[in-house]
Amino acid sequence: VRRKPPTQFFFLFYYQHHSHTTMRKQLIYLSLLIASQCMAQAPSPILFIYDASGSMWQQIDGTTKKELAQDVLTSTVGNLTQDQPIGLVAYGHRRKGDCADVETLVASNNTSKQTVTNAIRSINPIGKTPLAASAKMVIDQLRTSGEKATIILITDGIESCDGDLCAVIQAARAEGIEFRMHIVGFGLQGADVEALRCAANAGDGQYYDAQNADDLTAGLEQATQTTVDDPASNF
Repeated sequence: VRRKPPTQFFFLFYYQHHSHTTMRKQLIYLSLLIASQCMAQAPSPILFIYDASGSMWQQIDGTTKKELAQDVLTSTVGNLTQDQPIGLVAYGHRRKGDCADVETLVASNNTSKQTVTNAIRSINPIGKTPLAASAKMVIDQLRTSGEKATIILITDGIESCDGDLCAVIQAARAEGIEFRMHIVGFGLQGADVEALRCAANAGDGQYYDAQNADDLTAGLEQATQTTVDDPASNF
């Protein structure tokens, strides 16, 4: 066997070692670059759908659901990070008996907590519960903008406008619109929640049962922490 001179062995070892070291450095740099890009990205919007149906005037422990929900949602919004985009959609707040009474009060690109808080405080519940129409409005906005979002629906009642919330969510997910939907049922009982559970499951989210202000606080806190940006859900 012909042996290579010692000089050739040295240069071969140096080349291999240098190449591997360089490759490792490049991989480490690339990993750090990707990580920094992910960390630098602004969080996706959280879009609240707020119940302003007439039943929000019912009381829990001597306080109206309206007051409890406004206080808890205002506190929840206040705990979000400063760069968190927050949108707000309400239904039933303008016209009694109108199933088309759904309105975007705060756009999804808003980062002002005060804007959302002011809008929440201004809502006067008088109408019906068009859950499917409300979700469809938000989904249509996501389809147009091409952005992804976390949708959190707060409701104290079931659909009252012949819509099918679960079917709307299933169709949107099948279409490829990227979102995660959580639903917080406020003061609901028994079979009333089945359609809401179906919609939350279809939206890769959770259904949270809230029978009082503490439950509502816990549900919203968990919902805002489990967003569409959560790597575990997108793996």
